[in-house]
Amino acid sequence: MDTDAACRLIQKLRDFARTQLDADERALLAILLAPGIAQAYPDDGTPELAATRWSAQALPDALAGVLRSSGVHVVGLQERAGGDPDEHPEPSEPPEPPADVAPPSAV
Repeated sequence: MDTDAACRLIQKLRDFARTQLDADERALLAILLAPGIAQAYPDDGTPELAATRWSAQALPDALAGVLRSSGVHVVGLQERAGGDPDEHPEPSEPPEPPADVAPPSAV
């Protein structure tokens, strides 16, 4: 992966968050992205960076439930990192979401 691709991605995420998401959705997106963003900063005890620390408890129950019920998985990272692609195979078919959860839109 190169710097140009990373720059394009960050700009697209900023544009998407600013133009397509409301405040609650932006907060949930931030929670999902927090672990990766936190890795970009040194762990030097700087108070300003304390907000980037993340734990599994930070994931709201509602968001965790929707992720599980909609079958969202991250795939393809093992291949990029040189890992075994069969270690985490892509699910054949996502489960049906509960009746009170809107189906995910195609991206």
